[in-house]
Amino acid sequence: MDFLPNDPAILVSSVNMLLRDEEFDSLEALCYNFNREPDDVKNYLKENGYIYSRSQKQFRPVGYNDKVVFDKNILEPAYSFMHIFIQHLTGRKMILN
Repeated sequence: MDFLPNDPAILVSSVNMLLRDEEFDSLEALCYNFNREPDDVKNYLKENGYIYSRSQKQFRPVGYNDKVVFDKNILEPAYSFMHIFIQHLTGRKMILN
């Protein structure tokens, strides 16, 4: 690859691939290799819905790791059904914490 693409989706894919395949050991090293500032890349992708996870060494969609809150009235009946269904299939009583 001779340059980093400008299209946000292709840029995210390319950066994540290069970091995943360990072509570069950090986002900073990758950006400097392509004559780009890491903060510029991060800001551009943030404007387009992606945020960098240093621990994962990849860009992810904004909100990817946010906690999902379920409506208790919807979740409990589904959970109860699944609990009974699994108990029926396995023949084992499930202990819930």
